Amino acid sequence: ANLGAPAALVAGAVLATMVDSREAMSPKKSDKRIIHIAKKTYRFLLLSSFALEIISIFVTTVTGTMLLSHGDAAVLKNLNFNSPMGMLMHNWEFEYLTAR
Repeated sequence: ANLGAPAALVAGAVLATMVDSREAMSPKKSDKRIIHIAKKTYRFLLLSSFALEIISIFVTTVTGTMLLSHGDAAVLKNLNFNSPMGMLMHNWEFEYLTAR
């Protein structure tokens, strides 16, 4: 399960959007105060979206490696979980929420 792929696509789309809208969304001195704030908020939201997508890729990669390093499904049966995602949801809530 490659959980980081959708996050990588979104992160790439965010970068493309930032490059395409760089001139139009740059705050100018002639802009009204509300427009100036809106443009800064737009830039902040794009940057935070990119950062959160990269964090999601990192967490899913590390978590996937951690789960795969614990052997086969026999381990999950002993722990009463039906799937690796069930174990993740029960034991590592932050990683589960980041991946989802």
